[in-house]
Amino acid sequence: GLDRRAGAEASERLLQAVERTRNQRVVHPSPLPTVPDQPGVAASVFAPLAFARPLASEVGIEIEALADLAAALGPLAFVDLETTGLQTDPGSEILEFGAVLVDPGAGHVTTLEGLVRPHAPLPRAVQRLTGLVDADVAAAPRIEELIKPIMAALEGRVVIAHNAGFDRKFLEPRLPVFASLPWACSWAEVPWSEVGIESSKLEYLAYRAGFFYKGHRAEIDCLALLEVLRRPF
Repeated sequence: GLDRRAGAEASERLLQAVERTRNQRVVHPSPLPTVPDQPGVAASVFAPLAFARPLASEVGIEIEALADLAAALGPLAFVDLETTGLQTDPGSEILEFGAVLVDPGAGHVTTLEGLVRPHAPLPRAVQRLTGLVDADVAAAPRIEELIKPIMAALEGRVVIAHNAGFDRKFLEPRLPVFASLPWACSWAEVPWSEVGIESSKLEYLAYRAGFFYKGHRAEIDCLALLEVLRRPF
């Protein structure tokens, strides 16, 4: 399993990473984020993203284990993307957006996910990796239709992603809100190797933490990252 030092180190390095982005980038002041209490109102605010507001325990999250991180950083957004290729591949697009929102002191989390309809058929490699086929995204919105609900969800939050450099290169040109938010990367900015973790791939971290999950779907990857970060705390 993961050594408890890994959790302490992860928390400290994420805090440092957020402070660096706050100091190095123009981070515009914004009001504290709020998720409407009424499910119907929240669903309309975040549409067409699929919205849920379960108790943390209902999705396997021990919220107390993340309390220190949330208390230090403020409202959090764990974000993940699936794409049709690498950022260096011509024509690569966002295929799926997922986020889990964590607020200090709250006993619930907010989950958001949505497929995105790309302009070209899905490559076979992406179909094998994600399990998605063209029919799954044929009626999905374009990324432009998701800008408003994503901005509503993430304004005022600290964004944490596993391999944030990848996600940022897709998100910031398309959704300007991401360029003004502080980021932390649990892949590059946590020295997993220093506490005996040979690989920082999320699937391997999950294995070392003692659980298995079916990866390469955006919301599931966010929940897996939360589980990895909370287990050694």
